[in-house]
Parts: sequence; C-alpha cells; structure tokens
Amino acid sequence: MASDQRRQQREPQPTLLDLLAVFVCTGAIVIFLLWISYTVLNFHQFDDLPPWLIGSYGFFTALTTGGVGLGAAILSDMTRPGPRPSYIRLFIGAISGAFLLIAIISIVVSTANEYVNQQQPETPTKATQAAEADRAQPETPPEAPEAFVQVFKIPDVSLNGTMREIQVTVRENSQPDAVANFLLEYRWTGSGGTQQGSQGFNILFKGGGGATLGSFKFPIDRSHCYYGGGNYEQRSGALTFDPRLIERVQIILSEVTGRMGAC
Repeated sequence: MASDQRRQQREPQPTLLDLLAVFVCTGAIVIFLLWISYTVLNFHQFDDLPPWLIGSYGFFTALTTGGVGLGAAILSDMTRPGPRPSYIRLFIGAISGAFLLIAIISIVVSTANEYVNQQQPETPTKATQAAEADRAQPETPPEAPEAFVQVFKIPDVSLNGTMREIQVTVRENSQPDAVANFLLEYRWTGSGGTQQGSQGFNILFKGGGGATLGSFKFPIDRSHCYYGGGNYEQRSGALTFDPRLIERVQIILSEVTGRMGAC
C-alpha cells in the first residue's frame, strides 16, 4: 500500500494542456480509424458528416490545431521541470475509453430500436399495399385474338324475280369441324317477274385466279310476288377452308320449274 502511494507520488500528474492535446488527438485518431473501417466495408455513413465535425477536424483546422497543440506540448514539455507524464498511457486509455463509449452507445441504440419495433407493428407502406392488392387480384387470362370477319356486297341478280341488297358475312370460328361460317342476307321480290314454281340459287366462294373454293345451293321462297322492298331471307353454312382465301362471292339463279304465275 505504501509502495503504491509512493509510485503515484513519483508519477507526475498531467496538466490541463496535456489532457486537451490528448483529447483532440484521440478524437482525430478515432474518427480516422472509423472512416477507414467503413470505407473498407463499403459503408457510406462517413460521406455526409455534420458541419461542426467537418469544421473541427477539417484539413486546415486540423493542421493548425495540431501544429499549435504539438508546439505547445513540446514547449511545455521542454520547460517543465522534473519528470513528465506517460503520454503513451494517456493515449491508450483515451482511445480505449472512446471505443468503449462507442460500443455502449451502439448496444443501447440497437436495444432501443428492437424494443420500439416490437411495441409498434410495422405500418405497411403504399408500395406494400399496392403489391398485396396486386397479389389478391386474380390473374387476367390473355385475350384471345380477334376472329377474322369479312363482309361481301354483291350486285342484284335477276331471273324471273330479283335478289336485292345481297350481303355475305364470313366469320372465322374455333369449331373443329368448320374453319368459318357464312351468313347470306338478301331480299327477294317477284315484281316484274313471276311467282309460284320452284327456283333456287348457288352461292360460290371464289379465290385467286377465279378458282371455286366452295359452293352451296339454296331454295327461294316464291310463294308470293313480294312487292315493294321484297321479302327478307337469310341462309347460312359452314366453310371448311381458310376464309382469308376468299376474294369474291358469286350468286347464280337457276331456272324456274313447275307451274308459275305472273306478278
């Protein structure tokens, strides 16, 4: 006990100038070591330091402060009578205390953040809500390609009566037994012709070079003369060839058979 007291009495106590120099140098060393560590780990927290810290440890400020402090320390050390304090011990203690304080602050902040996150459930952001809404909605099936549709207008055809306003609509479909369907619409009038008897017509679908792709035969209703605009009639059928090959449609009336009368 007596030996410890004698050793403490022999060791000189640092002055205020010694403590200030150690504090300034320790702060610069700690910040430099942290900056090197964060740069190596590819962290960017030290890219935007507060203005007061930049002003305290800027290049010119640090150079001036360090020069003045170092010169004052050397001058004080040279003019100090008797033994001098151990600066190595002071630096080791100051740096160790600084890192210990940093570790304590980090642990306290991390624990506080975990406690706050447990007490307050995470509030979903607008992006999270939008993503959840998109997942909740059923997937929209892809739209089927539009079916091929073509309309042919045919001039009037006359033979013992007249077929007027002739229109043929060809529509592609997905049925396995037919590539497309057609709908023939027209008006039949016996005005200026005859009625009664039997009569029909052929509808021919023509392709390139006048080739006949398909033909259909239908009867005509000749039970009346059908004056005025004529009697609306329609016929339909299935096509077994590609409707895109059709270039034109032709109507051919047949001769009347059986007994007929004038209109």
